[in-house]
Amino acid sequence: MTLSYNGTDVTAATFNGTVLTSIACNGTVVWSGRVTIAIVLSADTLNYDLINQVGSTYIAGKSDITVTVNSGVVVGSNSASSPAMRIRDFVTGDTVTLVNNGTIAGAGGAGGSAAGGGGGGGAGRTPGVGGLSSSTVLMNSIYLTGEPGQLLTGGYFAEGDSTLKWRFQGNTSQGGVGGNGGPALIVSSNTTIQNNGTIGGGGGGGGSGGFYAEQNPDDGNWWMLNAYPGGYGGDLGNDGETGSGYDYAELGDCTGGMGGSAGAAVTGNSYLTWGTYGTICGVVL
Repeated sequence: MTLSYNGTDVTAATFNGTVLTSIACNGTVVWSGRVTIAIVLSADTLNYDLINQVGSTYIAGKSDITVTVNSGVVVGSNSASSPAMRIRDFVTGDTVTLVNNGTIAGAGGAGGSAAGGGGGGGAGRTPGVGGLSSSTVLMNSIYLTGEPGQLLTGGYFAEGDSTLKWRFQGNTSQGGVGGNGGPALIVSSNTTIQNNGTIGGGGGGGGSGGFYAEQNPDDGNWWMLNAYPGGYGGDLGNDGETGSGYDYAELGDCTGGMGGSAGAAVTGNSYLTWGTYGTICGVVL
């Protein structure tokens, strides 16, 4: 229902100097004006979904929503499968404005698993959490049992220390693949954006390193000859590094695992009207 005065639709009404958001008759709302909703993010948060934060004052098609991310605040994600921020499900007539003065960053991809005994890959980087560097596995005394071409099992014991340090299997092993980084911002409702800060997809995880084992010609035991380091996780918007390794013709393929891909900085660019572009780390789709 619309409210009109002298044939003109009323878009705002006041009573004793107070702007009315709605008018009811016998308990039924017969008219509603526009609603202004201002949200300020002043502390770090994860997986922010705007439609779930507008509150009960939101009126579909008649709301002007502004969400501001303060300087120094990080909107992040705890999963590479979920965006740091999502803007969705608003309807025609609503206006949405995002003012980012902080950082909106996707989750970093997981480092490749060190399944074979090579160094584990570094996790992809998100603000405040540096990507882990690769770690070279130094073997002082390693014992394996089995025959060439079969699965080998064994453990790594540091010299003078009987504590098992690492388990592995296989006489050659390729490194594990790093996980992909997560998206930063996904938009599927028309939005005006002022990006004065940083929006970045999560860095891809580093691939783990390969390894190989050879037989000791003196006693016939199997022992680790080399374990390669894993790759570094990528910075925001960057892929993870491939783990180190080598394809030995006489031993087998023990190349490092591929690094994971970085997440997108923005998905849904067709819904955005850009004011200030700011710093974007990663692709805009």
